[in-house]
Amino acid sequence: MDATKDVLFFCVDGLPGFKEAIAAVYPQAVVQRCIIHMLRNSFQYLSYKERKKFAADFKAVYKAPTEESALQALAEVKETWGKKYPYAISNWEMNWENVRPFFEFSDDMI
Repeated sequence: MDATKDVLFFCVDGLPGFKEAIAAVYPQAVVQRCIIHMLRNSFQYLSYKERKKFAADFKAVYKAPTEESALQALAEVKETWGKKYPYAISNWEMNWENVRPFFEFSDDMI
């Protein structure tokens, strides 16, 4: 049986301690929050009937080609949704450092 020598990328949910545990074993690994888990977390602050529209608008954030354009898209989503659902947006703002690794990779790697 071959032993895993190195893992370079982890995509995790928001459970406390994951990032630290991974860093202890794989210090060179990139750790990112799962985009789907982030969206689902935001959904808990929305009315059910608005989730589909919010998700469609938010696609501009996680489909952006660069971090800069993603931040611009996030600002636009905040302008549209932030007053009515501030916690749905602040979730992304508070966790941006854990989302941003996503933009360091080209589309063909994802």
